Amino acid sequence: MRPGVSAIESSAMLTPTRRSMALAVVAVAMVLDLVDMTIINVAVPTLQAQFGASDAEVQWMVAGYSTIFALLLITGGRLGDIYGYKRIFLIGVAGFTLTSLFCGMAQTPGQLVAARLLQGGAAAIMLPQVMSLTQIMYAPHERMAALGLFGILGGLAAVLGPVIGGLLISANLFGLGWRPIFLVNLPIGILAIAFAVRVLPAGRSERRAKLDMIGTFLVMLLLFSLIFPLIQGRDYGWPVWGFLLMALAIPVGLLLMWHSQARMRRDGSPLIVPDLFHARAFSFGLVTTLIFQIATGGLLFTLALALQRGLGFTPAEVGITHVPYAFGEMQ
Repeated sequence: MRPGVSAIESSAMLTPTRRSMALAVVAVAMVLDLVDMTIINVAVPTLQAQFGASDAEVQWMVAGYSTIFALLLITGGRLGDIYGYKRIFLIGVAGFTLTSLFCGMAQTPGQLVAARLLQGGAAAIMLPQVMSLTQIMYAPHERMAALGLFGILGGLAAVLGPVIGGLLISANLFGLGWRPIFLVNLPIGILAIAFAVRVLPAGRSERRAKLDMIGTFLVMLLLFSLIFPLIQGRDYGWPVWGFLLMALAIPVGLLLMWHSQARMRRDGSPLIVPDLFHARAFSFGLVTTLIFQIATGGLLFTLALALQRGLGFTPAEVGITHVPYAFGEMQ
């Protein structure tokens, strides 16, 4: 967006065809992210058989993506405010496509874990721009239809990950086994970049946003102190340092609250805006979403393992088993 051009003026410059194509591009990016959060679930037994991966390594393959995504999501949105939504979106999609290639080419459990962490970081850069670009492309009275589409696609994509993954693994495309669950992102990502360059509008925040690197570090430390001992504790026999590390989350959380309030008073650009939690609707929605995501994520992961390890289902059969759940999720 040129300096002085508002978001509504920018949306008015888009033809209906270009706007529809732009919406399709950002919707594809959102679907790619949500599918890749769960697509690996059905590949866990195959990965353990091929790599000899430990349970902790498998958990990092699954949870590492969403953990890094959550850590960097707000920062990713702030980057779009500062440097432009289209530019950061393109960087995010390119990074997501490249790291998907890294995932598909991994030769060891450690390489796949590292690639998944990088992939989650790229998704955190890419996804926030979806909503920002939608606000630029659509006037306030038009946004509900686009947001409704995102709601349907989001719920469906998150559950269809195991379905798509199961079908791809069972198809054993080109003899690649589990690798196509990541490599399939390459042609989609390349096409998304090609269309995004042509149809997405430019734009950035009209206010002078700043990065909150201290806040980002504290959030990373907070989540690491909780997640690392929970994942590694079993392999290490639940050592004392694991419980001490989890207890560290309390003072780190308090320090994050203090920093956010101080940063809000100083320049109004904390990573986490404290005033949001004073809004009852926001807090209720946050808690509801957290409970739903915990239940859904845990169910899909354990269900995929139970069906394959316990009942001997093939990956394709596991994927088909998820289809009724996917339709229920859409409702």
